[in-house]
Amino acid sequence: MLRSIMVRAVWDDEAQGWVATSEDIPGFVTGADTIEELRTKALPLIEELIELNNVDFDGAEIPVHIFAEIPARIVNPRAAA
Repeated sequence: MLRSIMVRAVWDDEAQGWVATSEDIPGFVTGADTIEELRTKALPLIEELIELNNVDFDGAEIPVHIFAEIPARIVNPRAAA
């Protein structure tokens, strides 16, 4: 039985928005323009997928952790010019 849900949100430069997935909830994927909008969309979708997939959790409430990743690059100041 799972005790919490981990959601990975990654910024997609091409789409200019957030894309979220979770290995804990089969079929979960959603996207949004802002991280707050993503949170608002993700939570009810997770509840629905728990019901549809009969995912078993402990307790009356399920903690959901949304981890946001923003890929970035910098110039290596120590790289040879």
